[in-house]
Amino acid sequence: MKSDPLNKTQWLDKYGLSYRQRSFVLAYLKSKVGNAAARVAGYKQPESQAARMLAKGKVKAAVNEGLAEIEAAAQVDAEKVLSAWWATAQADPSAFSRVERIACRYCHGHDHEYQWRTPREYRESLCIGAESISKGDEAIFRTAMAGGITDPRLPLDVGGYGYSAKARPHADCPECDGAGIETVFVADIRDLPPEAAILFDGAKINAKGKIEIVMLDRMKALDNVAKHLGMFDGRGERGKIVGTLAGAMVEMMQRAQTRHLKTLPDIPLHEISED
Repeated sequence: MKSDPLNKTQWLDKYGLSYRQRSFVLAYLKSKVGNAAARVAGYKQPESQAARMLAKGKVKAAVNEGLAEIEAAAQVDAEKVLSAWWATAQADPSAFSRVERIACRYCHGHDHEYQWRTPREYRESLCIGAESISKGDEAIFRTAMAGGITDPRLPLDVGGYGYSAKARPHADCPECDGAGIETVFVADIRDLPPEAAILFDGAKINAKGKIEIVMLDRMKALDNVAKHLGMFDGRGERGKIVGTLAGAMVEMMQRAQTRHLKTLPDIPLHEISED
C-alpha cells in the first residue's frame, strides 16, 4: 500500500474480505469509530458487529495496516511542514533587496564635474534648457543648442560621459564626501534562487504608489520550529538548556536581519531536537 489507504483499496485484496468487511475497514479508517463504520458498511446491529469485526483476525490486520499507513503519511506531511518552516527561517531576505551606496554624478566626472550617462542624456537636458530660454524663438533655441549662449539653465558636459549606477563612490568626491547615494535595489523575482524564493508571499502597491514585496515571517517560522522541537517547554534542566539554545538562535537571527547577512548555519534538525 502507498500512503493512500482510503482511495486506493487494492491493498485490501490480500486479506480476502467480503464486500461488507472491506466497507467496514475503509469506514473505520476514515472515522475511527467502530459503530459508525459498521453502520456505513450496512450491518443491522452496528454496536455488536463493530466489536466482532475489530476482533476478527483478517479485518483487524487490515485495519492495523491501514492505520499504520495513515500514521506514516501524516508523519511525512509533518516532516514536510517542519522542513518548510526551517527553510523559511534560514532564507536570506537580502536576495530580495539590498541597500547600496553608489557613486553620485560628480564622483567620477572630469575634475569632479557633473557626469552624464550618454551624449543623448546631455542633449535632452540641453534641449529642455534651450526651450526655457528661447520661449518659442527658433533662432535663440538653435543658438542655445549650439553653445552660443551662456546661461545657468543650460547644462555643460565638461564632466564627460559614462556615469554608471554600478560604480562605487569616489573617496575624494567634493560633492558627496565619498558617501555616494544610498539606493535600494529590488531583485527580479524570476531570478531569485529557490532558497530565497520561499520567502516571497506576493507584492502590493502601497498608499504612496510604491511596490512593496511581501515576505513570510522568518521569526515566526523559527518560533514554529522551536515549539515543534519542544524548545520552549521548560521541562527541568533539559528544558532550560534547550530554551537557552533557542534564545541564542533567535538572537542570532535578529542580529543577522539587521545586518542583511545570511542567518543560521545548516544545522541538522536532529542535533537540536530533544530526541
